[in-house]
Amino acid sequence: MKRVGKRGEGKFERISWDEALDTISDNLRRILKDYGNEAVHVLYGTGVDGGNITNSNVPYV
Repeated sequence: MKRVGKRGEGKFERISWDEALDTISDNLRRILKDYGNEAVHVLYGTGVDGGNITNSNVPYV
């Protein structure tokens, strides 16, 4: 889904997975170009921890 109205209006349109992934990659490239590598944090895991983030597993934030 892609927002087509102002934020909070709840207006969206369906888009393909290809368009969604292209949008994400375009934005990540722009952010990296404008702000550098430290502007992006990639969070990954096995799913076992339920997405919890603590100082013990993100020591450089």
